[in-house]
Amino acid sequence: PEAFEKMLAALSPERDAAGEKYLLLRRNLVRYFEGRGFYEAEDHTDEVFNRVARKLAAGEQIENVSQYVYGIARLLLLELY
Repeated sequence: PEAFEKMLAALSPERDAAGEKYLLLRRNLVRYFEGRGFYEAEDHTDEVFNRVARKLAAGEQIENVSQYVYGIARLLLLELY
């Protein structure tokens, strides 16, 4: 929960805006994985967010979290192939 809170705070300092950005990112990542033939898209999306949250919890500074999320998704896709 604490790592997730850090991720939301990194998306936006305003809680409501962070939630909206998170939901938009989540929706787009699910489509990203589904569009590449991975029908466990929800699970893969959760894994992407877990990895990002762990990085933030470990103290890593991420300037553009949205862009970073897509980078992690691309790397996970390579792992899945």
